[in-house]
Amino acid sequence: MTDAVAIVSGGSPDYLIDIVADGMVRLLGRENVYVKYYWLKHGVWEDRRYKHLYSLTTKEPNKISLRECQILVASVRIPIKYIRKYKSAVGGVVAVIDGEDVGELKRGHLKIADVYFKREYFKSLKYPVKILNLPRVRKLIPTYYRCYPEKVVNLSFGVVPLDYEFQDVNSEKTGSVFFAGGLSSNIRRQLKDMIIRSGFTYLPNILDMDTYIREVHRHWICIAPRGSGWDTYRYWEIPYIGSVLLCQNHPLKIDDDFVHEKSCLRFSTAEEAKLLIDRFLNDKEKLQRILKKGHELVMEKHLSIHRAKKVLDTMNSFCKIEW
Repeated sequence: MTDAVAIVSGGSPDYLIDIVADGMVRLLGRENVYVKYYWLKHGVWEDRRYKHLYSLTTKEPNKISLRECQILVASVRIPIKYIRKYKSAVGGVVAVIDGEDVGELKRGHLKIADVYFKREYFKSLKYPVKILNLPRVRKLIPTYYRCYPEKVVNLSFGVVPLDYEFQDVNSEKTGSVFFAGGLSSNIRRQLKDMIIRSGFTYLPNILDMDTYIREVHRHWICIAPRGSGWDTYRYWEIPYIGSVLLCQNHPLKIDDDFVHEKSCLRFSTAEEAKLLIDRFLNDKEKLQRILKKGHELVMEKHLSIHRAKKVLDTMNSFCKIEW
């Protein structure tokens, strides 16, 4: 085996492992990263944020084999038998990446992993366990909670650098508040109504990437409520592009997270969001400081390369690999 890493994804977009894959290539070089999309024969599905990942399996083939990799980084969407076969044949160590929207752990993958990286990792240090998924039974038997095993480690989304020439974050803004997204929850519907009543900008989630980037960059404040999971890609993308992140309070453990009124703004209800908007739109100097701090934090701590480095550092700490 060599100092190489294998990334086995369920097929982009499988966001968290895609972010780690991008970071590994930037950190180690393409020649030291084996990439496989398990379920897809022809590369990856088209996704506006990850088009460049096509080159990992189509335009630029693997230069090493799976057997040469001492670390396998595998999605929880990969069958356990594939991971078991790797451990048996190669003898390397396994990092499982759980980027799913739910709090539960995948028990089979947890058992076989040397380290299990979890996106929706709760600050309470306990995760939910469903006894049965039958709706009627669930009302009678409530969800209970278990403490995280030691080998479960938090790993949030981060930013895959975009092919976009960012203007100076100090450049003049022409818009006040922007929210783009579907209306999949009550809080999103309430935010949309508030945005429209206030005369701010709301667009449905059907933007092409270039338009979306321009809209985020030209507005002072962009809203990122909870999506299917608490950790959303826009949570990181908004300050990266150059706007103040107005986000919903979340229960997750996130390393070097944004701080309210220092590198982001946080709310629990649409009413709180409106109060923050009214207050800070009248203090552009404070908004500019928050914007700058949020952008700097992403660039220093929350790019894809930082997520890849955390995976490698954690594997070294747990498994004492010679890297």
